[in-house]
Amino acid sequence: MFLFPAKGKQHKKLRASTLVEVLVASVLIIIVFAIASMTLNTIFKNTVKRNTHAIETHINKLFYLYRYNSVPPTFQEEFKNWQFTVRQQKENNILYVYIEASPLKKGQTSTKKIIRKQIIIQ
Repeated sequence: MFLFPAKGKQHKKLRASTLVEVLVASVLIIIVFAIASMTLNTIFKNTVKRNTHAIETHINKLFYLYRYNSVPPTFQEEFKNWQFTVRQQKENNILYVYIEASPLKKGQTSTKKIIRKQIIIQ
């Protein structure tokens, strides 16, 4: 293994970066990663905040219980900081069953919407 070039051969000189160029490039990379990190954090937080899968599953469970007469026609309960209401209404000989979930925190503004399910029983 040769550590030094043979006599008579010249190495191609590479231009070295200055300290200022390295610092500017590093700062730009850090800024890009910081913006990407904040964007991903916001997206993840909003996804978790608006996840209503458990609430919709509970609404389906209440519908199942209502269908098999385990829940009375007018019913209210609380589940995971949500208020669930089951009510029925008859119009033109058609029975409508409304199952509704709304957030419990009345005084605060909530970004969670009211989730409703309407069932028609003939």
